Amino acid sequence: MKSIRRLPCEYKISACLICKKRTILVENDDFKPYWLTHKSCCDTIEHMDFIGIIADIVASRAETARGQVQKKLVKVLNAINRERSEVLASPYTVTLGDEFQALYRTPVGLFGDLWRISAALHPVRVRYSVALGGLSTSLNREQAIGMDGPVFHIARDGLEQAKKLRAVFRVGGAFENIELINDALMLISHSARDWNSNRLAIEADLSAGKPVKEISKRVGISESAVYKNIKAAALNTVTAITRDIELILGRARGQDQ
Repeated sequence: MKSIRRLPCEYKISACLICKKRTILVENDDFKPYWLTHKSCCDTIEHMDFIGIIADIVASRAETARGQVQKKLVKVLNAINRERSEVLASPYTVTLGDEFQALYRTPVGLFGDLWRISAALHPVRVRYSVALGGLSTSLNREQAIGMDGPVFHIARDGLEQAKKLRAVFRVGGAFENIELINDALMLISHSARDWNSNRLAIEADLSAGKPVKEISKRVGISESAVYKNIKAAALNTVTAITRDIELILGRARGQDQ
């Protein structure tokens, strides 16, 4: 562990729940608490839940420009891994050619990342399974492979459900209001299946908290066109719902805001 003077937040010395050695419990501005343990016990963190993502490209085997889709996927995943390294416990990794996965430490901005991926790959569609659960193996910080545990089992089950229901998003885990969350996400899925790349990009930026003026420049359309998209698809409501889901995930993980 690096010097605690480099940590950009409040902290206190406590004991690891497994090995009882000293570690650091961080109290931050997003969610608290969250454990930064020393490497000797952090590699077997059965006491810590993660937010796992397993996603796949819809009908990828039928995609004629599959090579180009793969290049776009790798590009956007690499960008998210660079820009969001502080929230990723294990970075986005392509696994089975048309599938990719990651582990998050905190759900802050999670849906913004997923919308960003969908915008980058449009018109190819992606479905996502989000799960809350633990690991039964060591954490791989370099790639989201070679790991196992409930978080991946729940995410895999959720992806199969998403396929059957033609859902864009599915959330799984042992916490309250899971049925209500998935019902809300089914409504969003029903609408989002018909969104164009601009609308997906606008929602990604809204989820990231960007103002309309900046969104207009990034997407390359007028501010009035951004507002029209927001109104036509109720994007402010979509953003509010997904932020609430992120809060619920954080609280279920023990990160009370």
